[in-house]
Amino acid sequence: DHSFILAGANYVSEDDGDILVTKTDSLGNILWSHTYGQLHIVEEAFSIAQLPDNGFIIGFVKANLNLNYSSDPGVLKVDSLGNQIWLKYYGSYKDDWGSAVAVSQDSNYLLGTTYAIEEPGPGNPMMKARILKTDTAGNIIWDKKYSQSLFMGSSSTIDELPDGSIIASGSGAFDDCMCNMAWIIKVKP
Repeated sequence: DHSFILAGANYVSEDDGDILVTKTDSLGNILWSHTYGQLHIVEEAFSIAQLPDNGFIIGFVKANLNLNYSSDPGVLKVDSLGNQIWLKYYGSYKDDWGSAVAVSQDSNYLLGTTYAIEEPGPGNPMMKARILKTDTAGNIIWDKKYSQSLFMGSSSTIDELPDGSIIASGSGAFDDCMCNMAWIIKVKP
């Protein structure tokens, strides 16, 4: 339909930001705009994918700045008019980051994120790359973690290739080099 969909955050205060999703026509005129979230929690959208029914899934991260910067990745599903269908979190009790989403070939959903294995200090988690597959209701089908070395970073992209393998990427500071480096993995689940 030649429209555009944008996802990000709308901050109402330092410790309160909501997921913002806006759809515009081809000229940039707003067709609809919605915010989603909880009070005194920062929720920021990082990726969006269109569904076969013209709805959307949005990958986001929820951060509670009042709880030692605790963060969790999540997925928000909305219909074609932006009405919320469901919102789910997929984090651990430590800081997990990044939330890249894609629709799989079998019409389920893929989520690329990171999973904190250890946290030497608040806000400094050591992580592994994580890929989840959910059904269309957001229920986990499988959940796998990957990495030979730990890093502090996030996931930024995920996609399924024609042969069914999954490719995900992101960036982070690896434990043997505290410089920011890109990472990419290709897996056959």
